[in-house]
Amino acid sequence: MTSRRAMVRRRCWAVSGPLRILAPLAVLLATTVAAFTALAGLAPAAGAVATSVWWEGTGGRPFTILDLDHGVTVAGESDQSVRLGPIVSWALDASSPIYRGMDPLAVDPRCIRPLGGGKLLLVNRRLGVGDASAFIAVVDEDGNEEWSYRVSDDPQLGKPFCADRFVRDGRELTLIADRDAARVFAVDEEKRIVWQYGVVGDPGLGVDRLSDPYWASYTPDDTVLIADNLGGHRVIEVRWADYRAGAPQHGFTADSIVWQYGTPGVPGSAPGQLLKPRSPQRLPGEARHTLITDADAHAVYEVDRAGRIVWRFGVVGHAGRPSAGRLQDPTYAERLSDGTTLIADTGNGLVVRVNASGEVVTSYDLAAIDPPEGTSATDAPEPRMVTPAPDGTLLVADSGYARFVAVGLPAQASLTSRPLDMGRGDEKKRFLSLGWTGEAPVGTGVVLSYRVDDGAWTALAGSAGTALPASAVGKRLQYRVTLVADRRTTSPRVDAVQIGWRRVVTGRAGGGGGGSPATPATGPGVAYMGGAAGSSTATVATGGGQGSGGGSGGGFGSGSGGSGGAGGSLVGTTAEEAADGSSSVITGVPVRVASGGEGAGQGSGGGGGVVDETPTTSPWLVFAVAAVAVALVWLVAARGPRRRPDLPREVPATVTKDVRLLKGVR
Repeated sequence: MTSRRAMVRRRCWAVSGPLRILAPLAVLLATTVAAFTALAGLAPAAGAVATSVWWEGTGGRPFTILDLDHGVTVAGESDQSVRLGPIVSWALDASSPIYRGMDPLAVDPRCIRPLGGGKLLLVNRRLGVGDASAFIAVVDEDGNEEWSYRVSDDPQLGKPFCADRFVRDGRELTLIADRDAARVFAVDEEKRIVWQYGVVGDPGLGVDRLSDPYWASYTPDDTVLIADNLGGHRVIEVRWADYRAGAPQHGFTADSIVWQYGTPGVPGSAPGQLLKPRSPQRLPGEARHTLITDADAHAVYEVDRAGRIVWRFGVVGHAGRPSAGRLQDPTYAERLSDGTTLIADTGNGLVVRVNASGEVVTSYDLAAIDPPEGTSATDAPEPRMVTPAPDGTLLVADSGYARFVAVGLPAQASLTSRPLDMGRGDEKKRFLSLGWTGEAPVGTGVVLSYRVDDGAWTALAGSAGTALPASAVGKRLQYRVTLVADRRTTSPRVDAVQIGWRRVVTGRAGGGGGGSPATPATGPGVAYMGGAAGSSTATVATGGGQGSGGGSGGGFGSGSGGSGGAGGSLVGTTAEEAADGSSSVITGVPVRVASGGEGAGQGSGGGGGVVDETPTTSPWLVFAVAAVAVALVWLVAARGPRRRPDLPREVPATVTKDVRLLKGVR
């Protein structure tokens, strides 16, 4: 029995031994074949079209601009960044109702302040002695007067340079600095004088006297800051409550001046001195610092209660450009809530905003921003005052251009491109995505819109890039970039626009509409498609059928019958998903371009179908997986004993015959 078992083991070794030797080689060969076939399956099929990106802006082609809204700027040649630029969004000039009937030469804006409800407080200086052009007025945005104070209300009114509105003891008052009359005074809504410092026709430096009151402002401390300009060279702070109507010196004493900066009557630019002081403003905070502009010193100072300069912009005694840290004849400065300082740089024709470090944050050149019609080369802007409007624009009183204006970024403006064919002419394209690169700070935004060929404009909801729908197919795409600035002070930036696209491959011209297949036969399913202008519909038949009717026609798949024309493109996995030979896009899983079928039918020829180039699963990949599976099965089948069994030296006679039979196998 033992010898017989040993003989059986020897017989198994004779069969499995060679298999064990060949199995690893088979696995190695199958793996190699699998790798190559997998790569072949993943490679694009012949004729497949790659996705392309059309890039316009910085780093690509220049923007192809068809239309550029007023207020949109493109940086330059190499830097194609698109931003919002400043515009004049509102203006009152000699043509406005407030100036109706006046000599255009009498238009001399000096001060502008926003009031509630869209109202504005304006000051126009008198042109000359004896005329009635001076006014302090409240107007609406169209320049219609709602309240005013003129020479007709006060014959002593000289040359008002500024006005300030505030509420005290429940009354709305208007504070006015009148240079020619050497007084600062306040009137109520009924135009009655309720407070005054200075005596008309009696300038001076003593108690209740002013030399040249250029500016005045009411403070939360119930005091009035006055810039006493030529001859005064000082800023004084006068206590309001000391005023007594009809009393000598209006009730004021030397103690009524609670704070002062500058040496009265002594001009100078050293610390503690002033040349031509302008626009004093009490800054918020317990420190109660004061912001002062000195036109002849070409500087703006922040001064503490002890008279120390704690901040300055400008180089004292040296005129220049703000970009170099200098000013020229500044007339007004205002500290904003964000800590920056807004300055009317009159001599340079600029409106600038600087931060605490002296860096220029915003600079508007009024000569370059929508100058008035008829402006000559000798005309120049002279901003006398600038202050923020509620909408974020800057209100400017410009005596050089004789107008009040609102300057700032537009709330929104757009750049519209030319229709783009991606350099492929009239070829049909599938537009895949539309995006932009750049920056949109808080309070700003960018909206992309597009249209294909002559279609309707569609706005995209995405922020920086959005996939386009499958219907975005055509010859050309046109885009529109809309820049949005909520606060009118900061602009978004668009550096570039990118369009993802690929060519749409059309099949060969389809034949005419064939007849429906007649008698179904056995065989594989075949899709028969009619041409675009044909009358038949796509059906699925088993095997081939013969179309009815006469004439030549086109079909898809294979079948019997008369000679058919070249097929169009087959799109979809069922007849319901297949294209009909026309040039429209059908949603579905694209397969291949089918050959023309053989069939007979009626109808005129239709256009070629569309192939959407979505990749499909390759049969090579399926073959690779099958090769590996076969190799693994072979390896399992070849498993045998780990070593050749020990056989007895002498073979029993009872198995001699079987051994002879196995010799051929060994």
